[in-house]
Amino acid sequence: MKNTVWSADHSQIPTLKPHTRAKHQLLERYIEQWVYIHCKSHPAYQNKITIIDGFCGGGIYQTEDNLGDWEGSPFRLIRGIERGHKRVCDPDDGGKVGHKLEAQFIFIDNTREHINSLKKAFRERGLDQYLRNGKCSFLCGDFSKYVDHCLDATRNGQSFFLLDPFGVDDIRISDIRKIMSLRKAEILWTFMISGITRLLPNRAKYRHILDETLDLSGYFRDLPNSKASQRHCYLRNESLTFIREKSDVEYIYPFSLMENKNTVLYYLVHLANSVKAIEVMKDSMWKYNNLECRYHYDIYGIGYRTFEEMSGSKLYDIDQFNQRELEETLDESVLRVIYQTPLSYQTLRKTLVEKNPGSGTHLLESLYRMRRFHDLEIVKPNGGVFSGESASGMKSDYIIRVPRQGKLFDLKSF
Repeated sequence: MKNTVWSADHSQIPTLKPHTRAKHQLLERYIEQWVYIHCKSHPAYQNKITIIDGFCGGGIYQTEDNLGDWEGSPFRLIRGIERGHKRVCDPDDGGKVGHKLEAQFIFIDNTREHINSLKKAFRERGLDQYLRNGKCSFLCGDFSKYVDHCLDATRNGQSFFLLDPFGVDDIRISDIRKIMSLRKAEILWTFMISGITRLLPNRAKYRHILDETLDLSGYFRDLPNSKASQRHCYLRNESLTFIREKSDVEYIYPFSLMENKNTVLYYLVHLANSVKAIEVMKDSMWKYNNLECRYHYDIYGIGYRTFEEMSGSKLYDIDQFNQRELEETLDESVLRVIYQTPLSYQTLRKTLVEKNPGSGTHLLESLYRMRRFHDLEIVKPNGGVFSGESASGMKSDYIIRVPRQGKLFDLKSF
Protein backbone atom coordinates (compact mmCIF):
# COMPACT_ATOMS: atom_id res chain seq x y z
CA MET A 1 0.00 0.00 0.00
CA LYS A 2 3.06 2.24 0.12
CA ASN A 3 2.52 3.08 -3.56
CA THR A 4 -0.96 4.53 -2.94
CA VAL A 5 -0.48 8.15 -3.96
CA TRP A 6 -2.76 11.14 -4.57
CA SER A 7 -1.79 14.46 -6.15
CA ALA A 8 -3.37 17.68 -4.91
CA ASP A 9 -4.88 18.46 -8.33
CA HIS A 10 -6.23 14.90 -8.80
CA SER A 11 -4.04 14.28 -11.84
CA GLN A 12 -2.86 11.19 -9.99
CA ILE A 13 -5.47 9.04 -8.23
CA PRO A 14 -4.99 5.41 -7.19
CA THR A 15 -7.09 2.70 -8.78
CA LEU A 16 -9.65 1.07 -6.52
CA LYS A 17 -8.96 -2.57 -5.64
CA PRO A 18 -11.86 -4.96 -4.97
CA HIS A 19 -10.80 -5.61 -1.38
CA THR A 20 -10.60 -1.84 -0.73
CA ARG A 21 -14.12 -1.40 -2.04
CA ALA A 22 -15.40 -4.16 0.26
CA LYS A 23 -13.60 -2.55 3.20
CA HIS A 24 -15.19 0.85 2.48
CA GLN A 25 -18.65 -0.64 2.14
CA LEU A 26 -18.32 -2.54 5.40
CA LEU A 27 -17.06 0.60 7.14
CA GLU A 28 -19.92 2.79 5.94
CA ARG A 29 -22.55 0.22 6.87
CA TYR A 30 -21.12 -0.23 10.36
CA ILE A 31 -20.63 3.47 11.16
CA GLU A 32 -24.26 4.18 10.25
CA GLN A 33 -25.39 1.52 12.71
CA TRP A 34 -22.83 2.72 15.26
CA VAL A 35 -24.13 6.28 15.46
CA TYR A 36 -27.76 5.15 15.28
CA ILE A 37 -27.43 2.74 18.22
CA HIS A 38 -25.38 5.11 20.39
CA CYS A 39 -27.73 8.05 19.90
CA LYS A 40 -30.99 6.09 19.97
CA SER A 41 -30.14 4.19 23.14
CA HIS A 42 -28.76 7.21 25.02
CA PRO A 43 -31.46 8.96 27.09
CA ALA A 44 -30.19 12.47 26.29
CA TYR A 45 -31.19 14.45 23.21
CA GLN A 46 -27.60 15.44 22.54
CA ASN A 47 -24.55 13.26 21.90
CA LYS A 48 -20.90 13.90 21.21
CA ILE A 49 -18.86 11.63 18.94
CA THR A 50 -15.37 11.89 17.52
CA ILE A 51 -14.29 10.07 14.37
CA ILE A 52 -10.58 9.72 13.63
CA ASP A 53 -9.28 8.53 10.27
CA GLY A 54 -5.61 8.06 11.05
CA PHE A 55 -4.47 7.38 7.47
CA CYS A 56 -7.10 9.21 5.45
CA GLY A 57 -5.40 9.41 2.05
CA GLY A 58 -6.64 11.72 -0.69
CA GLY A 59 -10.32 10.85 -0.45
CA ILE A 60 -11.10 9.37 -3.86
CA TYR A 61 -10.16 6.45 -6.10
CA GLN A 62 -10.46 5.76 -9.79
CA THR A 63 -12.61 2.74 -10.55
CA GLU A 64 -11.08 -0.04 -12.64
CA ASP A 65 -13.61 0.49 -15.43
CA ASN A 66 -12.81 4.24 -15.50
CA LEU A 67 -16.51 5.09 -15.17
CA GLY A 68 -16.07 7.50 -12.29
CA ASP A 69 -14.62 8.18 -8.88
CA TRP A 70 -15.07 6.06 -5.77
CA GLU A 71 -15.27 7.87 -2.45
CA GLY A 72 -12.67 6.86 0.11
CA SER A 73 -12.88 6.37 3.86
CA PRO A 74 -13.36 10.05 4.89
CA PHE A 75 -16.56 10.29 2.85
CA ARG A 76 -17.69 6.82 3.90
CA LEU A 77 -17.45 7.94 7.52
CA ILE A 78 -19.31 11.21 6.91
CA ARG A 79 -22.06 9.60 4.80
CA GLY A 80 -22.57 6.87 7.38
CA ILE A 81 -22.81 9.35 10.25
CA GLU A 82 -25.27 11.53 8.32
CA ARG A 83 -27.55 8.62 7.46
CA GLY A 84 -27.39 7.13 10.92
CA HIS A 85 -28.31 10.42 12.58
CA LYS A 86 -31.13 10.98 10.10
CA ARG A 87 -32.60 7.66 11.24
CA VAL A 88 -32.21 8.72 14.89
CA CYS A 89 -34.39 11.77 14.22
CA ASP A 90 -36.93 10.01 11.98
CA PRO A 91 -40.42 10.31 13.56
CA ASP A 92 -41.64 7.37 11.51
CA ASP A 93 -39.03 5.19 13.22
CA GLY A 94 -39.95 6.32 16.73
CA GLY A 95 -37.10 8.78 16.45
CA LYS A 96 -35.84 11.42 18.81
CA VAL A 97 -37.05 14.46 16.89
CA GLY A 98 -34.77 17.42 17.54
CA HIS A 99 -31.84 15.29 18.64
CA LYS A 100 -28.52 17.13 18.31
CA LEU A 101 -25.32 15.41 17.35
CA GLU A 102 -21.96 17.04 17.97
CA ALA A 103 -19.74 15.20 15.50
CA GLN A 104 -16.05 15.98 15.15
CA PHE A 105 -13.92 14.46 12.39
CA ILE A 106 -10.12 14.31 12.50
CA PHE A 107 -8.35 13.37 9.27
CA ILE A 108 -4.63 12.58 9.44
CA ASP A 109 -2.11 11.82 6.71
CA ASN A 110 1.65 12.23 6.57
CA THR A 111 1.66 13.65 3.02
CA ARG A 112 0.58 17.24 2.32
CA GLU A 113 -0.50 16.35 -1.23
CA HIS A 114 -2.95 13.82 0.18
CA ILE A 115 -4.48 16.35 2.58
CA ASN A 116 -4.91 18.88 -0.24
CA SER A 117 -6.41 16.21 -2.48
CA LEU A 118 -8.95 15.40 0.24
CA LYS A 119 -9.93 19.04 0.68
CA LYS A 120 -10.39 19.38 -3.08
CA ALA A 121 -12.63 16.30 -3.05
CA PHE A 122 -14.73 17.90 -0.29
CA ARG A 123 -15.28 21.00 -2.41
CA GLU A 124 -16.08 19.00 -5.54
CA ARG A 125 -18.82 17.19 -3.64
CA GLY A 126 -20.43 20.32 -2.29
CA LEU A 127 -19.28 19.58 1.24
CA ASP A 128 -17.59 22.95 1.77
CA GLN A 129 -19.48 23.39 5.05
CA TYR A 130 -17.31 20.69 6.60
CA LEU A 131 -14.26 22.78 5.73
CA ARG A 132 -15.73 25.94 7.25
CA ASN A 133 -17.77 24.93 10.29
CA GLY A 134 -14.94 23.46 12.34
CA LYS A 135 -16.32 19.92 12.26
CA CYS A 136 -13.26 18.66 10.41
CA SER A 137 -9.61 18.90 11.37
CA PHE A 138 -6.93 18.10 8.79
CA LEU A 139 -3.56 17.18 10.27
CA CYS A 140 -0.41 16.46 8.28
CA GLY A 141 2.10 14.14 9.93
CA ASP A 142 2.56 10.62 11.26
CA PHE A 143 -0.41 9.21 13.18
CA SER A 144 1.71 8.52 16.27
CA LYS A 145 2.52 12.22 16.48
CA TYR A 146 -1.17 13.06 16.94
CA VAL A 147 -2.35 10.19 19.14
CA ASP A 148 -2.37 12.24 22.34
CA HIS A 149 -4.18 15.09 20.54
CA CYS A 150 -6.86 12.63 19.41
CA LEU A 151 -7.22 11.18 22.90
CA ASP A 152 -7.76 14.64 24.36
CA ALA A 153 -10.45 15.30 21.74
CA THR A 154 -12.35 12.11 22.54
CA ARG A 155 -12.43 11.97 26.33
CA ASN A 156 -15.97 13.26 26.79
CA GLY A 157 -17.84 11.07 24.34
CA GLN A 158 -17.87 8.05 22.06
CA SER A 159 -15.01 7.70 19.59
CA PHE A 160 -14.22 5.58 16.56
CA PHE A 161 -10.71 5.21 15.12
CA LEU A 162 -10.18 3.96 11.59
CA LEU A 163 -6.54 2.92 11.31
CA ASP A 164 -5.79 1.85 7.74
CA PRO A 165 -2.01 2.31 7.44
CA PHE A 166 0.04 2.42 4.26
CA GLY A 167 2.86 0.31 5.72
CA VAL A 168 3.31 -2.44 8.28
CA ASP A 169 5.38 -0.20 10.58
CA ASP A 170 3.06 2.83 10.54
CA ILE A 171 1.29 1.92 13.80
CA ARG A 172 2.77 1.20 17.21
CA ILE A 173 0.94 -1.28 19.43
CA SER A 174 1.53 1.14 22.31
CA ASP A 175 -0.74 3.63 20.49
CA ILE A 176 -3.44 0.98 20.15
CA ARG A 177 -3.20 0.36 23.88
CA LYS A 178 -3.51 4.09 24.62
CA ILE A 179 -6.66 4.37 22.54
CA MET A 180 -8.34 1.33 24.08
CA SER A 181 -7.65 2.68 27.57
CA LEU A 182 -10.53 5.02 26.73
CA ARG A 183 -13.33 2.59 27.48
CA LYS A 184 -15.72 4.27 25.00
CA ALA A 185 -13.31 4.03 22.08
CA GLU A 186 -13.41 1.56 19.21
CA ILE A 187 -10.82 0.78 16.54
CA LEU A 188 -11.10 -0.75 13.09
CA TRP A 189 -7.49 -1.66 12.33
CA THR A 190 -5.96 -2.93 9.11
CA PHE A 191 -3.52 -5.47 10.55
CA MET A 192 -1.13 -6.10 7.68
CA ILE A 193 -0.31 -9.76 8.16
CA SER A 194 1.06 -10.13 4.61
CA GLY A 195 3.67 -7.47 5.36
CA ILE A 196 4.62 -9.13 8.64
CA THR A 197 5.07 -12.55 7.05
CA ARG A 198 7.41 -11.07 4.45
CA LEU A 199 9.65 -9.79 7.24
CA LEU A 200 9.63 -12.89 9.47
CA PRO A 201 12.24 -14.92 7.51
CA ASN A 202 14.74 -12.07 8.13
CA ARG A 203 13.79 -11.39 11.71
CA ALA A 204 17.20 -10.17 12.78
CA LYS A 205 17.40 -7.68 9.91
CA TYR A 206 13.94 -6.25 10.62
CA ARG A 207 14.14 -6.40 14.39
CA HIS A 208 13.54 -2.63 14.67
CA ILE A 209 10.14 -3.10 12.99
CA LEU A 210 9.00 -6.47 14.32
CA ASP A 211 10.25 -6.24 17.90
CA GLU A 212 10.51 -2.52 18.61
CA THR A 213 7.75 -0.81 16.60
CA LEU A 214 5.24 -3.69 16.63
CA ASP A 215 6.44 -5.33 19.87
CA LEU A 216 6.24 -8.81 18.32
CA SER A 217 9.28 -10.21 20.15
CA GLY A 218 7.37 -13.10 21.72
CA TYR A 219 5.10 -13.86 18.78
CA PHE A 220 5.17 -15.62 15.39
CA ARG A 221 8.10 -17.75 16.52
CA ASP A 222 6.70 -21.11 15.42
CA LEU A 223 5.35 -20.41 11.94
CA PRO A 224 4.72 -23.85 10.42
CA ASN A 225 6.21 -24.81 7.07
CA SER A 226 3.43 -27.33 6.50
CA LYS A 227 0.43 -26.96 4.21
CA ALA A 228 -1.11 -23.55 3.60
CA SER A 229 -4.27 -24.13 5.67
CA GLN A 230 -2.26 -24.85 8.84
CA ARG A 231 -0.03 -21.85 8.18
CA HIS A 232 -2.98 -19.49 7.74
CA CYS A 233 -4.72 -20.87 10.82
CA TYR A 234 -1.57 -20.23 12.86
CA LEU A 235 -1.16 -16.68 11.51
CA ARG A 236 -4.76 -15.75 12.29
CA ASN A 237 -4.70 -17.19 15.81
CA GLU A 238 -1.29 -15.71 16.62
CA SER A 239 -2.38 -12.28 15.31
CA LEU A 240 -5.44 -12.26 17.54
CA THR A 241 -3.48 -13.47 20.55
CA PHE A 242 -0.92 -10.71 20.03
CA ILE A 243 -3.57 -7.98 19.66
CA ARG A 244 -5.55 -9.18 22.68
CA GLU A 245 -2.55 -9.41 24.98
CA LYS A 246 -0.93 -6.15 23.91
CA SER A 247 -3.89 -3.82 23.44
CA ASP A 248 -5.81 -4.18 26.74
CA VAL A 249 -9.14 -4.67 24.95
CA GLU A 250 -12.24 -6.59 26.00
CA TYR A 251 -13.27 -7.95 22.60
CA ILE A 252 -11.75 -8.35 19.14
CA TYR A 253 -13.05 -9.82 15.91
CA PRO A 254 -11.29 -10.11 12.51
CA PHE A 255 -12.41 -9.97 8.89
CA SER A 256 -9.99 -11.44 6.33
CA LEU A 257 -9.30 -9.49 3.14
CA MET A 258 -7.85 -11.81 0.49
CA GLU A 259 -6.58 -11.12 -3.01
CA ASN A 260 -6.81 -14.74 -4.18
CA LYS A 261 -7.64 -18.24 -2.97
CA ASN A 262 -4.66 -18.55 -0.63
CA THR A 263 -3.34 -15.09 0.22
CA VAL A 264 -4.60 -12.96 3.12
CA LEU A 265 -3.52 -9.37 2.50
CA TYR A 266 -4.63 -8.16 5.90
CA TYR A 267 -7.06 -8.71 8.75
CA LEU A 268 -9.55 -5.94 9.34
CA VAL A 269 -9.66 -6.21 13.13
CA HIS A 270 -12.39 -4.61 15.21
CA LEU A 271 -11.42 -3.75 18.80
CA ALA A 272 -14.11 -2.74 21.28
CA ASN A 273 -14.92 -2.86 24.97
CA SER A 274 -18.60 -3.55 24.28
CA VAL A 275 -20.08 -6.89 23.27
CA LYS A 276 -22.85 -5.03 21.44
CA ALA A 277 -20.29 -3.27 19.23
CA ILE A 278 -18.77 -6.58 18.12
CA GLU A 279 -22.21 -8.04 17.44
CA VAL A 280 -23.17 -5.10 15.24
CA MET A 281 -19.85 -5.20 13.41
CA LYS A 282 -20.34 -8.90 12.71
CA ASP A 283 -23.70 -8.06 11.10
CA SER A 284 -21.83 -5.75 8.70
CA MET A 285 -19.07 -8.30 8.13
CA TRP A 286 -21.62 -10.93 7.13
CA LYS A 287 -23.05 -8.54 4.56
CA TYR A 288 -19.75 -8.62 2.64
CA ASN A 289 -18.51 -12.11 3.48
CA ASN A 290 -18.05 -14.40 0.48
CA LEU A 291 -16.11 -17.24 2.13
CA GLU A 292 -17.73 -20.60 2.80
CA CYS A 293 -18.12 -21.20 6.54
CA ARG A 294 -17.80 -24.96 6.35
CA TYR A 295 -14.46 -24.94 4.57
CA HIS A 296 -12.91 -21.61 5.52
CA TYR A 297 -14.05 -20.44 8.97
CA ASP A 298 -11.47 -22.35 11.01
CA ILE A 299 -8.71 -21.09 8.70
CA TYR A 300 -9.63 -17.55 7.67
CA GLY A 301 -12.77 -16.76 9.67
CA ILE A 302 -15.27 -14.73 7.70
CA GLY A 303 -13.96 -12.38 5.04
CA TYR A 304 -13.88 -11.17 1.47
CA ARG A 305 -11.90 -12.85 -1.28
CA THR A 306 -11.32 -11.08 -4.58
CA PHE A 307 -11.03 -14.42 -6.38
CA GLU A 308 -14.68 -15.22 -5.70
CA GLU A 309 -15.80 -12.00 -7.35
CA MET A 310 -13.57 -12.39 -10.39
CA SER A 311 -14.27 -16.08 -11.01
CA GLY A 312 -17.66 -15.57 -12.65
CA SER A 313 -21.01 -17.10 -11.78
CA LYS A 314 -21.39 -19.26 -8.69
CA LEU A 315 -22.63 -22.84 -8.78
CA TYR A 316 -24.79 -22.35 -5.70
CA ASP A 317 -26.06 -19.67 -3.37
CA ILE A 318 -23.21 -19.20 -0.89
CA ASP A 319 -25.34 -17.05 1.43
CA GLN A 320 -27.93 -19.78 1.73
CA PHE A 321 -25.22 -22.39 2.22
CA ASN A 322 -23.57 -20.30 4.94
CA GLN A 323 -26.89 -19.65 6.66
CA ARG A 324 -27.51 -23.37 7.12
CA GLU A 325 -23.98 -23.97 8.35
CA LEU A 326 -24.18 -20.99 10.70
CA GLU A 327 -27.45 -22.18 12.23
CA GLU A 328 -26.03 -25.63 12.92
CA THR A 329 -22.79 -24.28 14.38
CA LEU A 330 -24.46 -21.66 16.55
CA ASP A 331 -27.15 -24.01 17.85
CA GLU A 332 -24.51 -26.54 18.86
CA SER A 333 -22.42 -23.84 20.56
CA VAL A 334 -25.36 -22.57 22.60
CA LEU A 335 -26.43 -26.03 23.72
CA ARG A 336 -22.89 -27.04 24.63
CA VAL A 337 -22.55 -24.00 26.90
CA ILE A 338 -25.94 -24.06 28.64
CA TYR A 339 -25.75 -27.81 29.17
CA GLN A 340 -22.87 -27.09 31.56
CA THR A 341 -24.74 -24.37 33.43
CA PRO A 342 -27.67 -21.99 32.84
CA LEU A 343 -26.51 -18.54 31.75
CA SER A 344 -28.04 -15.11 31.55
CA TYR A 345 -28.57 -13.81 28.04
CA GLN A 346 -25.84 -11.19 28.60
CA THR A 347 -23.33 -13.77 29.82
CA LEU A 348 -24.15 -16.06 26.90
CA ARG A 349 -23.51 -13.20 24.46
CA LYS A 350 -20.13 -12.48 26.05
CA THR A 351 -19.22 -16.17 26.06
CA LEU A 352 -19.92 -16.73 22.36
CA VAL A 353 -19.24 -13.39 20.66
CA GLU A 354 -15.60 -14.13 19.76
CA LYS A 355 -15.86 -17.92 19.51
CA ASN A 356 -18.65 -18.18 16.98
CA PRO A 357 -19.23 -16.49 13.59
CA GLY A 358 -22.81 -15.57 14.43
CA SER A 359 -23.82 -11.96 15.08
CA GLY A 360 -26.18 -10.74 17.77
CA THR A 361 -29.09 -11.12 15.36
CA HIS A 362 -28.03 -14.68 14.57
CA LEU A 363 -27.81 -15.57 18.27
CA LEU A 364 -31.30 -14.28 19.01
CA GLU A 365 -32.71 -16.19 16.04
CA SER A 366 -30.95 -19.32 17.29
CA LEU A 367 -32.43 -19.01 20.78
CA TYR A 368 -35.96 -18.50 19.52
CA ARG A 369 -35.60 -21.31 16.97
CA MET A 370 -34.36 -23.84 19.53
CA ARG A 371 -37.02 -22.80 22.01
CA ARG A 372 -39.71 -23.64 19.44
CA PHE A 373 -38.20 -27.14 19.23
CA HIS A 374 -38.07 -27.34 23.06
CA ASP A 375 -34.28 -27.61 23.05
CA LEU A 376 -34.02 -24.77 25.56
CA GLU A 377 -36.16 -22.42 27.59
CA ILE A 378 -35.87 -18.74 28.46
CA VAL A 379 -36.79 -17.78 32.00
CA LYS A 380 -37.32 -14.37 33.61
CA PRO A 381 -35.66 -13.51 36.96
CA ASN A 382 -38.99 -14.03 38.75
CA GLY A 383 -39.22 -17.59 37.41
CA GLY A 384 -41.76 -16.87 34.69
CA VAL A 385 -41.20 -18.28 31.22
CA PHE A 386 -40.49 -15.77 28.47
CA SER A 387 -42.35 -16.62 25.26
CA GLY A 388 -41.83 -13.47 23.17
CA GLU A 389 -39.79 -13.34 19.96
CA SER A 390 -38.92 -9.68 19.50
CA ALA A 391 -35.41 -8.31 19.77
CA SER A 392 -36.49 -5.73 22.33
CA GLY A 393 -38.32 -8.35 24.40
CA MET A 394 -35.20 -10.30 25.32
CA LYS A 395 -33.55 -8.81 28.43
CA SER A 396 -29.95 -9.18 29.53
CA ASP A 397 -30.85 -10.90 32.82
CA TYR A 398 -33.16 -13.55 31.32
CA ILE A 399 -31.82 -17.05 31.93
CA ILE A 400 -31.13 -19.47 29.07
CA ARG A 401 -31.22 -23.08 30.20
CA VAL A 402 -32.00 -26.61 29.05
CA PRO A 403 -35.62 -27.61 29.68
CA ARG A 404 -36.44 -28.98 33.10
CA GLN A 405 -38.75 -31.50 31.44
CA GLY A 406 -38.30 -33.58 28.33
CA LYS A 407 -35.07 -32.90 26.39
CA LEU A 408 -35.42 -33.67 22.70
CA PHE A 409 -31.71 -33.76 21.90
CA ASP A 410 -28.81 -35.99 22.83
CA LEU A 411 -26.78 -34.08 25.39
CA LYS A 412 -23.95 -36.59 25.19
CA SER A 413 -23.16 -35.43 21.67
CA PHE A 414 -22.06 -32.09 23.05
